[in-house]
Amino acid sequence: MDATKRNNLIGFIGSILLIISVFTPVVNKPFGGDMSFIAKWSGAGVLLLMLGFLSGVITFFGKVKLLWLPAILATLTLFYHLFILNGQIDDFTLGNSFFKASFKSVYSMQWGWILLFVSVAVLFAAVAMDRGRK
Repeated sequence: MDATKRNNLIGFIGSILLIISVFTPVVNKPFGGDMSFIAKWSGAGVLLLMLGFLSGVITFFGKVKLLWLPAILATLTLFYHLFILNGQIDDFTLGNSFFKASFKSVYSMQWGWILLFVSVAVLFAAVAMDRGRK
């Protein structure tokens, strides 16, 4: 397999992982069950879904070097929401460490975060491998 096909395959794997990972659980609420990014078609979920499709289209046309754009936007979105979630927990518990610990034991992070960050890492890997090819 030549380098172009390999990089396209890695790009497609990253875009498919990003599309699938939007539907995976990221937060577990006590009475609401698991929540994903696409729950209630939130803005972040739709953005990540569009970035997954955009990265697939970019890869389909063989422009793997442009995958850095959806990868960076997805990374910024993920970190923003990760910090917002922790900030909301801090605001809700008013800085009380006992309430914070009990609140975090009820609201837990789920395995969807891992898949989201792995999908972005695969997109970055496709870009890095394509840049090294010259």
